[in-house]
Amino acid sequence: MSVVEVVELEGAPAPRGDRWARRAVLFATIALFAASVAGLVTLAPKGKKTPAQQLAKLQAFVNAAKSVHYVAESTTQTKGGHGDLGSSFSNKSKQEGDIAFPNQSHSLEQDGTNFSEVITLDKAFYERSGESQAELRQAQWIYSPHGGEGWSAYGPATGALSSVSMGGGPIMSGALSLDQAGAHDLADMLRAASTPKQVSSDVIEVSIDIKRLPIFSALQEATSAADAKIPTPTVTAQLTSGPHDELERLMFVTKMEAPDGAKDIFGSMTSTDDIHFTKWGEPVTIAKPSADTVDPTPGIDEKGLAEFHAMPLLAPRKLPAGFELTDAQVVTSESDASVDDGNCPEVSFDWADAKAEAAFEKQLAGSANPDNLGDGPAGLEFSLTPASCDNGGPNDGAKAIKLGKYSGTISHGNVDDGDYANTIEVIVGATRVEVDSDLPLATVVAAASDFIPFDLATQPVHHVPPPQ
Repeated sequence: MSVVEVVELEGAPAPRGDRWARRAVLFATIALFAASVAGLVTLAPKGKKTPAQQLAKLQAFVNAAKSVHYVAESTTQTKGGHGDLGSSFSNKSKQEGDIAFPNQSHSLEQDGTNFSEVITLDKAFYERSGESQAELRQAQWIYSPHGGEGWSAYGPATGALSSVSMGGGPIMSGALSLDQAGAHDLADMLRAASTPKQVSSDVIEVSIDIKRLPIFSALQEATSAADAKIPTPTVTAQLTSGPHDELERLMFVTKMEAPDGAKDIFGSMTSTDDIHFTKWGEPVTIAKPSADTVDPTPGIDEKGLAEFHAMPLLAPRKLPAGFELTDAQVVTSESDASVDDGNCPEVSFDWADAKAEAAFEKQLAGSANPDNLGDGPAGLEFSLTPASCDNGGPNDGAKAIKLGKYSGTISHGNVDDGDYANTIEVIVGATRVEVDSDLPLATVVAAASDFIPFDLATQPVHHVPPPQ
């Protein structure tokens, strides 16, 4: 019996869980052997082969497969890192799913007491989560578009590099979360396997050179700004052949040890993923969720906001033309806050011109030089904390400013260095409001000078249209 039951693609709207920050490594380990696939190979009796021949047979079989069912267990152990917390962590997860090659899948995961489900289609990605299977069934789906051709059917983690995010280092969402990008070539994963060795008559072991993967360079570039180098994991995989040269089992072991000078950032990590494959080539249908089960406001944490009472929530009385509430999240709940340590309860609000952002994203997608297009349309970002909680005070160099009937501080950052052009901090009753924006100064000052109680029912909330 499976550890995680397959859930039906239906359910009533209900509060959703936060979008998880990572997907387990097994998605990518499957991807290692699935690139540009079509048509099931002809099964043939297996004879004695060299390790290199066994690897070639397994690659050929999977590269020609149409579908497969898998069950997997993943274990990750980390030590140190995360600012030298001096702590050790371990994590176990169980997953089960079906894949219709090359780019469709339906998977479920149990990670401790958390359950998650993912559906990947040709041009759409859906996910939902809950703290029980019953809550998962009732949760709304979160829809995201993706890049279509070249997209991996295995979720937003790619290759052993996803282990880096678990291995004591910072999660580099821009480099690792590929649910929006997916432009990597899965064939590169296949080419990264080398030096096959015989373990037993049906098992070979290979090494994976992740430096040969394009995503590795992207990850290194993403961390260079933080003056931190991602340590290179050592990755080995054991591949078990079935009676007809099919891939029956794949066990990945990823190890990472941070170099001297970076141990306080990355620490060390060992990750093992044990995947069993069955039902090669059997018909699989990956269906999209019904429209009434897809969350139309995926950026809004309705449940978290309703349960937050640390201080009154505020919103600007007037917004720039065309601006909508695109994101509203409880950053730190009251139960997770530690006021004595300066970890304040916090809520964040983002207002932006969603139509202008969509137009910019389209422009980026069609540009040969997207880096030359800048950061796109500016928005308004609000961070709210209790006035009684010491959050460290205004930015260095902040100056006093009059904001209507309130007094606050303002500072200006270097946009070229990734800072906000304008940061205003003002206390309104029991609430501290920080406003960050690259909008013109007069617009930011106006937004930080006049407030109303935040009411989700009256806010111009951005609704994401369901995919057609």
